[in-house]
Amino acid sequence: GGQVGYGSAPLGLAVQAQNAMSSLVTRVAEWLGGFPLRRRGSPSPDLLAVFQLRIATAQPGSYKFAIDLAGAEQPELFGSRVKVGDVADKVMDFIASAVGPVEDLERSMPDADYRTALLQLLHGTAPNGKNFGELGVCRQGRDLEPRLVLVDREARERIGRSIRHEQTIDTLGGEVRGVLRALNLDQGSLTIVDDEGKSTPCQAAPGMLDDVVGPWVNTRVVVRGKLVAGKLVAVDVHPDDGE
Repeated sequence: GGQVGYGSAPLGLAVQAQNAMSSLVTRVAEWLGGFPLRRRGSPSPDLLAVFQLRIATAQPGSYKFAIDLAGAEQPELFGSRVKVGDVADKVMDFIASAVGPVEDLERSMPDADYRTALLQLLHGTAPNGKNFGELGVCRQGRDLEPRLVLVDREARERIGRSIRHEQTIDTLGGEVRGVLRALNLDQGSLTIVDDEGKSTPCQAAPGMLDDVVGPWVNTRVVVRGKLVAGKLVAVDVHPDDGE
């Protein structure tokens, strides 16, 4: 639906969906492997030695792409704690729980920091009802029955409520809308420019993740956080769909 056709989609939308889902899968693998939540940079070389993602060719039929999970040829050499089948199952469990009751979500991902990161990644690629109407995530594998989870606009709104519940954003009291023009998480700063060209510098909260916020540079976003000494400490950044 929307701008998505049979076997085709706007380039930015397709790339964002692929990147967000790849980041989500990688972070699930990191959690299963017992790695601490990565705030910056690339995954640990220890993880990449036993776990890799490959993007398969886009397929006709609305717009479809596949993320192949590849394990090491000799994982026993690395003492691997990450099994690709476990990662795929956990990704599906998390997405299914994210569109359901909050208690299911907490059972699926008990680590609060990882839970928030995964919710933000899923929220960023969930349908807004304008560009496209439904996201289907299907887990396939050799000798496995396909498993499908659908995410629509209503599910996106539930995911957004879960994020606010995790971060108590509703009680923080600060919000800015505009185009994200500057982002430097190493220095903990970002800048929002409104429709009149006014720049609003914000401070990035310590927990802000580069793969969550980075894709939204030069796009319209909503920034929510807490006002401290007249400056917004940004906690959540996501696309502005006129909500």
